[in-house]
Amino acid sequence: YQIGQASDASTYPYIEKVYPFRYAKCSVKANNVKKIINEPSNTEIDFETDGEYVKFVIDEIKYLAMVRIVF
Repeated sequence: YQIGQASDASTYPYIEKVYPFRYAKCSVKANNVKKIINEPSNTEIDFETDGEYVKFVIDEIKYLAMVRIVF
């Protein structure tokens, strides 16, 4: 939980809960891909090629996701 700021004595502070997004299916047009890495955890993501596209799944996104595609 992340506690917000109350601007007035009569207002209540809000609490923001982050719900992760799971199993995001991604498809990128790319050839000769050697590996795909999830950053900043530096973990390798399994992928498959389908013609000119490479397909992979990001297991969990909390705030943002960044992947590195190595050719």
